[in-house]
Amino acid sequence: NSFQMINIDPYPQEIMEKAKGIHSSISLPPSLDSVFFIARMLRAVNDEMEVRRLIDEILLHRSLLRYSHENEETIYDRLFPHVYHRFSVSKLEGSPLSGNLHVFVQRMKDVHLRDILSTTAASQILHAYMALQEIFGRTIVATERKTGISSAIVTILDLEGLNLTEFLNPLSPNCKIAKMIVSLWAEYFSETLVRILIINSPGIISIMWQITRHIVDSRTANRLLFLSSVHQLKEYLDPSAIPVAYGGTWRDDSGFSHQPIYCTTVPKPVLPEDIADHDLVWRKHGIEKVPKPSQHSLKAKKQVDIRVCVPHSGHLVYSFTTSCSSPSSGEVIFSILSIENGKEVIVSPPFKIISITVPEQGSLPVIKGEYIIRFSNPSSSWFNSKVAISHQFVSPSEV
Repeated sequence: NSFQMINIDPYPQEIMEKAKGIHSSISLPPSLDSVFFIARMLRAVNDEMEVRRLIDEILLHRSLLRYSHENEETIYDRLFPHVYHRFSVSKLEGSPLSGNLHVFVQRMKDVHLRDILSTTAASQILHAYMALQEIFGRTIVATERKTGISSAIVTILDLEGLNLTEFLNPLSPNCKIAKMIVSLWAEYFSETLVRILIINSPGIISIMWQITRHIVDSRTANRLLFLSSVHQLKEYLDPSAIPVAYGGTWRDDSGFSHQPIYCTTVPKPVLPEDIADHDLVWRKHGIEKVPKPSQHSLKAKKQVDIRVCVPHSGHLVYSFTTSCSSPSSGEVIFSILSIENGKEVIVSPPFKIISITVPEQGSLPVIKGEYIIRFSNPSSSWFNSKVAISHQFVSPSEV
């Protein structure tokens, strides 16, 4: 049924003209430099100011988290191994095309989200997801350069082995992290990843949609397709872009995949010794007694600034948790800024987060001057978001 094959609707001339206008007035890094990169944003939001804001935020994140110049395997193995090694994913570099679309495979077999969340802060998973979208973006821009037409990503999501009960409660850790990931996809990348083909669902479709409604907004839900059989993949994708295990001809014998017929890596299990030590970030800096946290309550659309005077070079160590009396709220936007010549300069990118199982923590290299740890509440809910944060400046001599 070739009429069902997934492709990208051509961009209207109006969007392309606007995209060219923005493209000529901003500087995109070479790996993302495509007028289609901007057209994707415009199709998603159709607001020039908003598109500029989204692009600025994506570029700031990749720069401050230092994945802008790293290749795919370095991002997986060196920058975010504690995340990627727990998941089962395919490699995009050199992946086959279905039409002008790249296919990404993710398997949930032996992936235990609840265990992963007991070892890894939610923000690390979200930062790794932003880096994955960077890989998506680079891959399709490289293809657009070769073909001259727009490209995108389609994901095959294999739910075999997924523990459905962990998703039945919308307030479960699994639902919370899934919701935050979907929120990033919807806000920044909805036209990069255009379809998710879901196979081997562990529950009947009506239950799957019920769970999906906890996690996915209605517009994003239209991107999901639940297939009743893996054989249906051929109705949507070229066989050369479907792994052999699912009835296609794609094998990954590059050495990246531990399962060449699935084209995916094998996830590392979470062992008892991997469970997060919440005080480790402090002990690494020679602090045996964690500072008592300060408590902050943020009303809707309000922010709180914690000012830190740094006497000389060293590290700013922090750890915080979030909470809310409303189970459906509680997100905060966290960032760290420095004051340079009277102006605020972002040194840790603004990021929307709810702490889940493990506290959010980090250690930021700093130089002499003033810094601001900033929390804001993006919600318009009646309920306040609460933050408990410990922080301390550490001199190199103390470590």
